[in-house]
Amino acid sequence: MSDERHDQHFFITGIQDGLKTVLEAAHGGAQGYLNAVEVYGGPSDDDSIQAFIAQHVPRFPAELVAFGDTVKKLAPATSAALGQPRTFRIDCVFTVMCCDDNLRGVVDQLRGDAGSPGVIKMFSDVGETLSGLQLARRGEATVAVVPGRKLPIGDVLLTHGPLTPTGERYLELPGLTVYAADYETYFQWTEPDRRTADNGVEELVLDVTPRGGPGQPADGKPGVILS
Repeated sequence: MSDERHDQHFFITGIQDGLKTVLEAAHGGAQGYLNAVEVYGGPSDDDSIQAFIAQHVPRFPAELVAFGDTVKKLAPATSAALGQPRTFRIDCVFTVMCCDDNLRGVVDQLRGDAGSPGVIKMFSDVGETLSGLQLARRGEATVAVVPGRKLPIGDVLLTHGPLTPTGERYLELPGLTVYAADYETYFQWTEPDRRTADNGVEELVLDVTPRGGPGQPADGKPGVILS
């Protein structure tokens, strides 16, 4: 396992890429039912997400991986010693959007038919594939972690907690059936060590003079003058 410090971009994009790889292996390819698994990296507003989904309609059934919100907490909750970099637990949400456009109607979009899986099977299979999964970075690849087995030297754990399903949400889009399956996890991020930063300031000297002292105006105001 590597002790090298990494930024949040490393963890978030690594998890996204890992989810894409795992889903493609499980439900794509010649033996699977998916025509596409793609990563969404744009804004989180509804219009942008809807436009991204619309771009992939010709490749349905598809699964689209998106990243949601984060919440940061000190870990441990007490601050580190003065000047030492702090470590944060970053709770985050990743979403797999299961998309279908079966022309036979909403029921078949939901339940599937001989030529299409239907979104219920899709988000059910996503749960079977992702729930409890942990991911690690190995070189340029993202791999699944075997529970209870020590990480090889050089690997970086991306999900410090297993992927935990929190539910599915129906996204109302004209002519399409889309369910968003949400998964929570967290990773630990350590801020940069500012003690080694070269900010160009080596010493700061302040001259503190009481107001009304020698050479200062006796205006009766309390306080000091910094120079």
